[in-house]
Amino acid sequence: MTQLETLPFKRGEPAATAGLRASLKAPDLQKRRRDLLDRFDREGDPDVQLEAAFLEYMVHDFDAGLATAQAAYRGLRQQGRKRRAALAAAAVGRIYFEGLNNQVAARGWFARGRTMLADEGDCVERGWVELGLVGCSVTDVGALATKAAEAVKLARKFDDLDLECKALADQGLALVTLGRGAEGMELIDEAMAIVSTGEVHSFAAGQVACCTLSACDRSGDLARADAWFRVLEEAGVSNNPEQSPILFAHCQAVYGSLLCQVGRWGEAETALTLGLTAGRNGFFLHRVMARASLADLRLRQGRLREAEQLLAACGDRWEAIPTRAKLHYVRGEFDHAVSSVKHALRQIGEDRVRAVPLLVLLANAEIARGDADAAGRAAESADRLARETRSPMLMGEAALAMGNALIAAGKLEPAAAALEAGLQAVAPIEHLLIKGALHLALARLLADSDPPVAVTEAQAALAIYERLDAPEAEVCATLLRRLGAKVSYSPRPPADPLALLSRREREIVQLIGQGLTNAQISEKLFITPKTAEHHVSNILGKLALRSRYEVAAITTAIRT
Repeated sequence: MTQLETLPFKRGEPAATAGLRASLKAPDLQKRRRDLLDRFDREGDPDVQLEAAFLEYMVHDFDAGLATAQAAYRGLRQQGRKRRAALAAAAVGRIYFEGLNNQVAARGWFARGRTMLADEGDCVERGWVELGLVGCSVTDVGALATKAAEAVKLARKFDDLDLECKALADQGLALVTLGRGAEGMELIDEAMAIVSTGEVHSFAAGQVACCTLSACDRSGDLARADAWFRVLEEAGVSNNPEQSPILFAHCQAVYGSLLCQVGRWGEAETALTLGLTAGRNGFFLHRVMARASLADLRLRQGRLREAEQLLAACGDRWEAIPTRAKLHYVRGEFDHAVSSVKHALRQIGEDRVRAVPLLVLLANAEIARGDADAAGRAAESADRLARETRSPMLMGEAALAMGNALIAAGKLEPAAAALEAGLQAVAPIEHLLIKGALHLALARLLADSDPPVAVTEAQAALAIYERLDAPEAEVCATLLRRLGAKVSYSPRPPADPLALLSRREREIVQLIGQGLTNAQISEKLFITPKTAEHHVSNILGKLALRSRYEVAAITTAIRT
């Protein structure tokens, strides 16, 4: 069997000549889709239907993709082509899970794919079925690591480059999340190297890129994320929602989440609203990720009602549970916070990287409930897992939880030592939020026993929170005043992102946000299309934006 026959799609793309750009930039998918459906009408080959279903999935036409994939499955099964039928079953499962958010139906179809391969022995199709979802959609990373390792072996045995790079990226992401960061990132870098040759299908290449940025987000590795994000921008995909809609929406959502972690809130808001706008008709996962991360940002900013509204649209997906637990905690609903955290921890199994922040939140909620022993156990678990990952960010978060738990237990000297160790751990990294939290916790602890040091720590925390315009800045200022220190802090009024625009330009911004074209804007405002185009150009220039999608993202942020 040739490689072409084992792929879940036929290439049908021009020969790769531009490396990463060739792999990641999608061709004219709509035209290719129409051509394939015309070809199926002439030839009746269900394999052609299967390729069309993948294209419909990639352009977010999930209802059509579902019908086409199911028809392909029936045709291939009737022809006795079990391996291809298994791929079709996996395609149906993927559409149900990622496009229609029906996880029950998705599991049924993936099970059907495995059944079709039960008597087929080693084959590359088995790898594609076992890795039916993009790696960042899989909650159980222990199982993902095992399946991906097996898929790598199958891919190399049958010389399937597409499966090899996807499986390497999935395995790398799983290992990073399990706390084996260096080993996982090495696999991800290898997968991206394969993609950069331009020899792989855009479907597989996009999944590799998504896993790469997800690994950076989970490990808090901003430098690596920036490096890969620049590569993707040079390839023309991370900043072009029309060329690669799936990858654009995911890139922006993940990058925005990471920027939020490190305290670059303005950039984070732009990225998250861009991802939310571009993905509004796309994968449910991307919308959940963007909404949950934006809700997390709103919590950090003290805008609880907006956070609640964003989370309400996320359903019961795991990606929203940690932020929902934070919302419960901030509102003083500590029993709900503990329940939500424990529910999230049960679902992620061996996951270390995402477990640490959850355990930190659990420790804080248990302290608030008055259970110092339970808080201590959660903090000890967080500390152990953080040390296993060797992540400075996670070690800092765990140290904060340990310090708070020791304070609750009345062990003040060990608490101070834990907080100071946390500050040492995070010193080399950019993550301002955890630095601010550690400084503030230490200032509070030392306020009575060592006021001069407490003032120094509170001033350090205030400098961070004032820069971010975070609610904690007022807490720092209040503490400094109590300690007798001079404070010049005053909250900044919220900035108007459209302040530079004229009244007419503001009108046009709102119409762009509604999805209107220049022609539609000219008709609605009784101006010429040329005038509408001129206004749009002025808006982009004044706001330092590059596309209408970015303008639409700003209107989304204002309404949120």
